[in-house]
Amino acid sequence: MMDEHATNAGPSLDERTAHETQMLRAAEAHIERGEYVTLEAMMVWVDSVGMDHELPPQQPAVPFRPVVHCHAGSACRTRLWRT
Repeated sequence: MMDEHATNAGPSLDERTAHETQMLRAAEAHIERGEYVTLEAMMVWVDSVGMDHELPPQQPAVPFRPVVHCHAGSACRTRLWRT
């Protein structure tokens, strides 16, 4: 007789591990591109959940990229520019 839980089993451990690995790689790629939600923004959203004026989930901010400017005879400066 088959175990009743065996027929209703979800994804295997290997499938779950592969899915989690894929999700982590996607998240790391977003971070590398500067696409992420700050902890402060996330906490504002979390604090609003269940309130009368609940906020929508936060979206990644417009990423900033470091740009180095060098001029002859002066020091180089790094600035952050919106992409």
